[in-house]
Amino acid sequence: MGNANPEAEAGYSKDFLYSFALVIFVVAALAVGGGAYWYYWIKRDFSSVYAQLGIQPLPLNVESEAETSKRLEQLSHEPCYKDGALGLADALIAAGYPREADTSLLSFAKRCGDSDALLLRRHRALLKASDFANALDIANNLVASDPARATYRYMRAQTYEQMKNYEAALGDYIVSLQLAGPPSRIGGFQFYDVAQMYATLGQFCDAITPVETFVAFDPASRRTRQSVSMILEYSKKGDCGVSYARGNARIPFKVTDGVKLLTATVNGVAGTFLVDSGATYLTVTTAFSDKAKLNLNAAVRIPMKTVGGTVQATMGTASAVVVGNAQARSVTVAVIQDSREPFGARIDGLLGMSFLARFDTRLTPNGIELTARSPDQTDIGQPLSDMNPVGAAKTRTR
Repeated sequence: MGNANPEAEAGYSKDFLYSFALVIFVVAALAVGGGAYWYYWIKRDFSSVYAQLGIQPLPLNVESEAETSKRLEQLSHEPCYKDGALGLADALIAAGYPREADTSLLSFAKRCGDSDALLLRRHRALLKASDFANALDIANNLVASDPARATYRYMRAQTYEQMKNYEAALGDYIVSLQLAGPPSRIGGFQFYDVAQMYATLGQFCDAITPVETFVAFDPASRRTRQSVSMILEYSKKGDCGVSYARGNARIPFKVTDGVKLLTATVNGVAGTFLVDSGATYLTVTTAFSDKAKLNLNAAVRIPMKTVGGTVQATMGTASAVVVGNAQARSVTVAVIQDSREPFGARIDGLLGMSFLARFDTRLTPNGIELTARSPDQTDIGQPLSDMNPVGAAKTRTR
């Protein structure tokens, strides 16, 4: 048997490793160098695409990004390829070029036709560029084209908020919330947006109701640290205390033509109401509002669905709402406009969540039980979504 030479074997191993590393380095250098050579010397010329889009050529590091170059390539073959224009705008916004994104979409729309998708992306780009005036113009156009689209109202609300027009932002956030569907299925952020606008305007007690409304549909999962801290903060700043809700009540229903009704007193005026935990707001007729002398904000109008179809409602505030011995102050109210009997004959309104969310509420086949909930009360109540529906499923305000 021969004797192995460890030092020689180690030398051969090192030589092999050095050679292998050199080969890898050369291959990598060729790949990078070849790619650089291709890009700098024989890359596709996108100057015609830039001219069509009305923007200056992008910096090399931006143009060479995979998504950007792919979209430019698509538009060089199909100048009116909408997905290519939208994808390029997204890439430009992500790269920090929102103004170029907006300009490219505007030029594309002039050549190939406008669409809501292009306007939506332009609005996003303009907000990123802090061009709120032009963003508002786009939002206004979208709302005018489809007033019942929740997304468009929400976009305009965001724009108003950025412009510090908080009254207008609040109005559109409220309308967006109303249009978004059943309250039990709406994300918490939309309720919180309404609450934050109220708080920004210094209406801290009003700010509590949207949060409590969101929580009321599933207290076990929604009464979180965030929701509780918001309620506590608003209660403290507004010194809401007892005025928010007080007293308890157990009220039997009065059954008329198979409909379960109760009496509620609003600003000292008694009326006949349906209980509707699916309605976001205490909602009344114009005639009842006139009798109760509600404080209305004519600038905020929201669409509502009733038995007679979709109608407009003006938002307002009731100084006091009383059901039995349960009462609350400064309750948000929606007043149905231009409809004589939107809830049925001799029915003045719906007792909705702007009142009910202030109480632990229990519905039974024969009546309703209300227990006042202080704003700083953090225990878990009964989820309203588990309650039996009452009265007029045919008359819902969504």
